[in-house]
Amino acid sequence: MNSDVIKANLVSSDSAIQSLLEQRLDSIIPCESLPEKSIGLSTPAKHVIIQMAQIRKRGRPENPKVPKIQKFNKDGTERKEYTMLTDEQEDNLRAMAKIEHTTVEDIIAVFNVSRRNIKNIIDRQGKKIKKGGEVCRILTSDIRMIKQGFPQFTLKKLEICKLARNDQEILAKRVDYTLQHRVLKVTGTHLIYIDETGFLLTEMRSRGRPPIGERCNIHRRARRVEHISCISAVTYAFGVIQTTFVHGNVDSTIFCVFITSLLQTFQQFGIKKATAVMDNYPIHKTDAVLKMCKEANINIQYTPPYSCELNPVELVFDFFKHRVNVPVDVSSPSAIVLFLDAALRTVTQEEVASCISFVEEFVFPLAERKEQLSKNLAISHIKEKIASLEYISKIEIDGDGACLFNSIADLTDEDPFEFRQSSVDQMKKYPKLLGDIKFERNKFLYRRYMKKQNSWGGLREVRALSLYLGRRIFVHDPSKRLEAYDYGEDLDFHSALHIGLVNGNHFLSMRLQ
Repeated sequence: MNSDVIKANLVSSDSAIQSLLEQRLDSIIPCESLPEKSIGLSTPAKHVIIQMAQIRKRGRPENPKVPKIQKFNKDGTERKEYTMLTDEQEDNLRAMAKIEHTTVEDIIAVFNVSRRNIKNIIDRQGKKIKKGGEVCRILTSDIRMIKQGFPQFTLKKLEICKLARNDQEILAKRVDYTLQHRVLKVTGTHLIYIDETGFLLTEMRSRGRPPIGERCNIHRRARRVEHISCISAVTYAFGVIQTTFVHGNVDSTIFCVFITSLLQTFQQFGIKKATAVMDNYPIHKTDAVLKMCKEANINIQYTPPYSCELNPVELVFDFFKHRVNVPVDVSSPSAIVLFLDAALRTVTQEEVASCISFVEEFVFPLAERKEQLSKNLAISHIKEKIASLEYISKIEIDGDGACLFNSIADLTDEDPFEFRQSSVDQMKKYPKLLGDIKFERNKFLYRRYMKKQNSWGGLREVRALSLYLGRRIFVHDPSKRLEAYDYGEDLDFHSALHIGLVNGNHFLSMRLQ
C-alpha cells in the first residue's frame, strides 16, 4: 500500500418612567415605623417592582405619559377613568401578582388599574388572542387579484423538500448501477473503489474500561479541534493500494494529487484497465478529474445518491477505524498520521475481498429488488441466508446477553443456564480454550464473569460447548460469505448444530428440518 501525507447588552431603560415609579413607590411604601396595616413592602421588593413595571426597549424612549380613555354610562354620567396597559406592562403586572405577600392594592397603586382589569389581565394569560377578519382579508385579496387579472399567487415562506432516500427514481438508479457493475466485472476490468473518511483529533477514542461505578476519563494535552482526512482506494485483487492523508478537508486540487499518485500505483501493480467507483461528491466530478481519468483510460462509475452501502470501501473503513490506537501523549497531527497509516496497513487483502463480496452477494440483491437499504443490513442478510438453505429453519432468539446459550438450548431442548455453567467448567478443565488470555488471574476473572446470567458468550464458549456436548457446531456469519466457523471437525456432521451470528454480537438458532 502506498500512502501520502499532505455579547453586547442592547436593553436600555427609560429614566423618566423609572423616576416616576420611584416617586409613586416612595409615596405609598411606608417606613418601618408605620403600622403594619399599610402596604408592607420591603426595600428589595420595591426594586423588584421597579424592574418589572418599567418598560425596557431598545432605541428612542417613548412618551412616559400613559394614554387614558374617558367613557360615559348610558345615563350620561362619566365612567371611572382607567388606564390601557401595553403588553409589556400586562406581563409585568402578572409577574408582580406572583410575588409573595403582594396585595391587590399594591398592584392598583403601581399600575393605576381597577380590580376588574387586574382579573381580566390575569385571566387572559395563555389564551389565544382573537385577531379577527382573517377570512375577510384573504377573500378580499383574492377577489382583487382576479379583478386585476393577476395570477393567484401569495408570498409564503419556503419549505425545503429533500429528495427522499428511497424514492422510485433512486431505486431505479440502484438497479441500473448493479447491472452496470456486473457487466464491468464480466469484462475483466479492475474495479477501484475510492472514498474519503475523516478523523477528529479530539475524538480518537470513544470507549474505555474503567472500574465499575467510576467514570471513564482520559487526560490529554489541550489542543484545538483539528481534522485529518484520508482518501483511500481498494481493489479485490490487491486490497488497499493507495492512501493519502490530508491535514484538513479534501478539495478538488488535493483529490487530483491523489489521482496522480493512484496512476503511479497502477503502473507498480500492472493495472492497465480500471474503473473507478466513487460517490457523487462534487470534487469527484470536476473537469480536471474527468480529464485525468480520460487520458489514463480509466472509466468512472458513480454510485446512486443516498446509496453509500453499495460502495465496499465504507466497510473497509470500519476495519481501519477499529484498529486505530493513538497514545494519549501524542497530540501532533504529523505524529498521529503515522499511527493512522500503521492501522490502515493492517487491513489485509482478504478482509478487503470479504467486504467487496459481502456487498455484491448481499447488498446488490436488495438493490435489484428495489428494497430499502439501511446500515443494519446484516440482520436481513443472515435471515435471507438461513431461509435459502432448504434443510434449515430459523428460530428468533431474544438479545438478552444469553443468546448463545438460548440458541443451543433451543436446538437441544435443555436448560440454557446449565450450558453456561458447563462452558465455564470446560474452560477450567481445558486451559487451551483461554489460550489468548495471558495471565491466570485474568482467566479466573473471565470465568467468574461468564458465570453471570447476562454475560454475553462468544466463540470461546462455542468451542467449550462443542467439547461438552460432543457435537459439531457451525456458526454462520454473513461477513464470511457462505463459509461458517466449524468447531469439532472430528465429530459427526449429521449431528451438528447450526447457529447464526448477526452483526458479530447476536446468535440465532438454526434448526434442521
